[in-house]
Amino acid sequence: MNSTRLYLACDNCFAIKRWIKPSQWIPLIKEIGFSSIEASTDNEMDPLFSTDAYMSDWVKEVLEQEQEHSMKVRSFFTGYQTYRTTGLAHPDQRVRQKIKDGWFIPLINHAKTLQADIGFSFHALQEEVLQDPEKYEAATRMFVKEYAELASIAAKSGVKLCSEQMYAPYQPSWTVDGTFEFLAAVYAEGGAPLYTTIDTGHMTGQRKFTWPDRERILKALEILRRGERLRGLWFGPLAAYEKLKEQAEKPSAGDDAFAAELIRFLKAYHYMFAPAEDSDPYKWLKNLGAYSSIIHMQQTDGISASHAPFTPETNVKGIINGKQLLESLAESFTKPERKGMPPKADKIILAFEIFISNVQYPYDGIENLKETVNYWKQFVPRDGMTLAEALENCR
Repeated sequence: MNSTRLYLACDNCFAIKRWIKPSQWIPLIKEIGFSSIEASTDNEMDPLFSTDAYMSDWVKEVLEQEQEHSMKVRSFFTGYQTYRTTGLAHPDQRVRQKIKDGWFIPLINHAKTLQADIGFSFHALQEEVLQDPEKYEAATRMFVKEYAELASIAAKSGVKLCSEQMYAPYQPSWTVDGTFEFLAAVYAEGGAPLYTTIDTGHMTGQRKFTWPDRERILKALEILRRGERLRGLWFGPLAAYEKLKEQAEKPSAGDDAFAAELIRFLKAYHYMFAPAEDSDPYKWLKNLGAYSSIIHMQQTDGISASHAPFTPETNVKGIINGKQLLESLAESFTKPERKGMPPKADKIILAFEIFISNVQYPYDGIENLKETVNYWKQFVPRDGMTLAEALENCR
């Protein structure tokens, strides 16, 4: 904690389709008040649709603009283009190889030139896999190997890779324990670190996928016996819903025994459920903050993840507080080393992923970003200060 350095970075996702050239968004981000930047690959820098020559020119322009404006691109991050795919969990090896050769390797090379890291959400599991524990385990082993290979390649270039935590079963890792297991498995497989990216709004989904208890099961049976459809009740695999329908045709005297049996059955599908407390962003920060080299910042009310800015209006209802976030990060560094985990992060990029919607006035969006950085500079007044210094600044 004493040596881990902090950086406030503006994700240029706000500039998508509006300011697409580095010579446009770098001076604009400086005017907003940031000196560090996260570059979204959606903003015309995705290797899957950009040409090699264009990307090389883009990097050259970034280097020139960094020099001219005293700015620094510290990380790349995937956007919606890659988020919409099964990516490195695709069942066809040819697709996975295309992603590694056509996206990761080129971006690692450009990140090396810029001395930047890479964050991503680039895998998802299809329903066929989720419905079968054996297929789930096989798919997990597969993409762990893929990430271990990429982490080794990136480490040789001095680039950190960060896999973003999500909020639903089909996008692991999405629980605290599952994230520990994922990072440790990749590290054990290849000997090079993979880090996570905590997003301060990505805990809004976990409460929708909690473990069912006796009361929820009995409630479901009651609904089905009334001839109504089950809505908004999570039981994981489709097989569990079929079991509920079958039990609903039987006398209610056996419901308690059925509930206990169903809970035992679901243990094989543990990956489809989250502890209720995993919906707390501070639990994530206290446990995994030290392994999150990039943290995606958004204000949230804890109910939705709308990528809201940190303005006086949103902060009134928001649960993300500067002092509490830094204290939670510090706690993660004071926890004992966990067996099998990679080294704790020596720097953390607090990257503000604040979008400007299609119908929002650009002026309003820019003003929101200015208020956001002004709020956070109360806690991290300069880039590169240590976490210990930032905490002292809060006292």
